[in-house]
Amino acid sequence: MMTRVVEQQTLRVDKVKIINKKQIILKSKAIKQIGKDAVIDYLSGKTEAPGLAFDISFLSKKPPVKRIDTILEITKGKKVIHLGCADHRYIIDTKIQKNRHLHTLLINNCSKCLGIDIDNEAINYLKAHYKMGNLLELDIMTSDLNNYKEISSVQWDYLILGEILEHTDNPVAFLKSIKEKFHKYVENILITVPNAYGQGTVKRYYKKTIETLNSDHRYWFTPYTLIKVMYRSGIIFKKLMMADIHYKSKIRKNLIKLMMALGIRESSLYKTHTSKTLIVTGKLR
Repeated sequence: MMTRVVEQQTLRVDKVKIINKKQIILKSKAIKQIGKDAVIDYLSGKTEAPGLAFDISFLSKKPPVKRIDTILEITKGKKVIHLGCADHRYIIDTKIQKNRHLHTLLINNCSKCLGIDIDNEAINYLKAHYKMGNLLELDIMTSDLNNYKEISSVQWDYLILGEILEHTDNPVAFLKSIKEKFHKYVENILITVPNAYGQGTVKRYYKKTIETLNSDHRYWFTPYTLIKVMYRSGIIFKKLMMADIHYKSKIRKNLIKLMMALGIRESSLYKTHTSKTLIVTGKLR
């Protein structure tokens, strides 16, 4: 798409606002219409803008949600493959007792759920202590999925990658491999990662000069960089969401809960863009 830049003048072209030669703002509608040529040029790297400002204000006014609740809502009644399903062995019992073990919840939520994990100890523990079936101990990066009927005999609705991408050495190469291996069997993908602009993280970094993270993390993601990684891997972006809001105080937490109970669906008080988790969905085929 060709655009014309007018110095010292605002020009709107096809959902893209050009302020001047140094700054380009992608409005919320452009995010939703990610197929527009202007947006694709930035995501693909064909066009670069050092002063790019990615507008996510439409997310800020949405009511806060929790990561697990959002995943369950999206996958309810669906056929799902859960990659990295087991969790760390030492926290499995606690999470199940607190009803926060995602794979256990998915089993009860989905019409069909297959768990895949490379962690032999955790997989065997779930099988032995919780009688959990439909689990595969499998390294998907080195395995031919055609050899596993548990995967190849079903047309799946979603592949879930929860808090995995930030642990990989090369996110684009990893997602490219995921798409190549799973696109014949799975229609959609759902990815969650920590938000680099999460308020709790930023506050501790700014005020206490402390960076808090999992020591195995290689990357931080923002809304734009996560969508860009998806695009560069060949996955078609569908939707961006935020989850797990950071409450500044108990007063604000109670106020927001009251607003949600009253059915207030949009408010500048929500500040959802400062939530600690990013959730994106995309199409594998």
